[in-house]
Amino acid sequence: MRFVTHARRKIERQLPFFPGYMFVLLDLERDRWRAVNGTMGVRGLVMQGEKPLPCPVGLVEKLQSFSDENGIFNPVFDLKMGASVRIVSGPFADAIGNLACLDGAGRVRVLLQMMHSEIPVIVDGRAVVPEGL
Repeated sequence: MRFVTHARRKIERQLPFFPGYMFVLLDLERDRWRAVNGTMGVRGLVMQGEKPLPCPVGLVEKLQSFSDENGIFNPVFDLKMGASVRIVSGPFADAIGNLACLDGAGRVRVLLQMMHSEIPVIVDGRAVVPEGL
């Protein structure tokens, strides 16, 4: 869920975590994967040269493990204080730090190593994933 402003009101909306992406299981030797690009609503497969680029083994299962009973992705659900995390969006995207605090409003405080000291930054909890993910 994210808050968006519409007509001067804040509305809570459910938005995709990976907008425009869909994960599909394909056997490149057996399946007609080029037909996927012709499917309505599909922009195109993520390619590496002339072939579709597979996502790392276990990635989809790991993402599913961070989903609640309604299938809503919530990586904050399993995070522990002191865990090493990666920020995935915003001005600190790709920064790695230690989780210092979770609050009830869905924000997290992450300690980043910058300029020879730990700098606390507060970001939306959905912008943080475990470092290995």
